[in-house]
Amino acid sequence: MTASASIPCHITRAKIYGNANAMRLLVHIMLMMAEEDAAHSGDEDREAGVLVRSTHDLGAMLRWNRGKVVRGLDALRNADAIKTRAVPGGTEIKCLYYVRQVAQK
Repeated sequence: MTASASIPCHITRAKIYGNANAMRLLVHIMLMMAEEDAAHSGDEDREAGVLVRSTHDLGAMLRWNRGKVVRGLDALRNADAIKTRAVPGGTEIKCLYYVRQVAQK
C-alpha cells in the first residue's frame, strides 16, 4: 500500500511556519500517521491523525536529541497544530492539520 499526506497550503500562514525544526517535525509526524493509516486501512474505527510514540523514538528517527523533539512538540502545541497527552507507551500526538486520505480506485 502507498501512504501519502496532504499538507494544506494555509499552513504557510500559520505562526509556526517560520520555525524550521517544528515544521520538519510536523511533516514527519504527518507522514508517519499516513503510513499507519495505510497499514491499518481496514480499521475504520481508528481515529485519523493520532500517533503514539515516545519522544526518544521520534528523536532517533530524526537524528535529534530528545530535548529538540520536546521543544518542537511544545512549539507545535503552542501554535495549535497538535494536541498531546501522555499515554502508556509514549505520547499521544493528535495532528490538527491531518486529513485521512481517501482510497482512489
